[in-house]
Amino acid sequence: MARLLCSSGEVNTTEGIVAYVRQRGNQVLIVHGVRDPDTRAVEQRVLFTFYTRAEALDALGRGAPGGAATFHHRMERRYPNHRFDWKAIDAALARLLKALPETSEAGGLEPEGLHGALAVFARQVVLALGGDASVLTQEASALPAQLGVLREMLDELLAAPSKATSAAGPSWLSRLLDSRVPPDVEEQWADALDRGDLARAEAAFTLLTLAFADYAEGHNYLGLIALRRCRNDDAADHFRRAMEVGRAQLPRRVARDRWWADLATRPYMRGLRNLALAQVRGGRYDEALASCDQLESECHDRITATGHRASVWLCTKRWAKAMEAGRFLHEIYPE
Repeated sequence: MARLLCSSGEVNTTEGIVAYVRQRGNQVLIVHGVRDPDTRAVEQRVLFTFYTRAEALDALGRGAPGGAATFHHRMERRYPNHRFDWKAIDAALARLLKALPETSEAGGLEPEGLHGALAVFARQVVLALGGDASVLTQEASALPAQLGVLREMLDELLAAPSKATSAAGPSWLSRLLDSRVPPDVEEQWADALDRGDLARAEAAFTLLTLAFADYAEGHNYLGLIALRRCRNDDAADHFRRAMEVGRAQLPRRVARDRWWADLATRPYMRGLRNLALAQVRGGRYDEALASCDQLESECHDRITATGHRASVWLCTKRWAKAMEAGRFLHEIYPE
């Protein structure tokens, strides 16, 4: 077992993905480190930030009953591929309580949860309707499809049975609830795409990628919609964006076996696979072959790379190479 030193003290860690606590100014962070298999250096990424002492006390279970168990459960759901030594994390967090302010400083934080988001959105709507903010009015007129989809979502929210409880819940809860696009929401709009409702699906995934900055799959869906409309260059741009967002959520260097063992790599891999497809359809054969080389050398996906290369070689009448690729694929998939 490796040892890792951070500002909160020495924390036991493993060789894989680990989480620990550190201080940054008057904030306390839960971060994780991934050890580079070659350099052995540890890369850090912030998983959660505590801004006030009250938040930290709630997460330690010193506020509402069950607060610590709820916080642990929510973190593990949000980061299913990470390891949390809660005994060590809670001890480090308790030691750093004095570093946190009692309450958020003026202007330091936006209101949290649905109330806070509604306040920000309502202010923009009121300013646009007032007629003085012409830029906001122009923005609204340019987003009719996205605003229409948002209205659909609001109607669903209002029609859903209330799950409210008498307790308000800790202040950090909303930040752990809104981290990812819920699977049922993604499935709803993916189904719309499958049914050929491209306009609504495009509006929905555009809205979701605006609302969730790390939603790489949304860019993949937008690329697939562009492909359906034969806008191959636009599709390629969306797939590149999917790769960019997906890659940012991975460590700088990914071990060979992790490309297939860790589902977190899939958005990036899908983006690269789809980029090669868009390049083939757009007649950008040299770019497609370069993407195939990257797919094989970086992601170790020889099968998909060979499939796209076969398409390039057929389109460019390089029959021998196409036959060679066909034989390789036939050995793997005789059907």
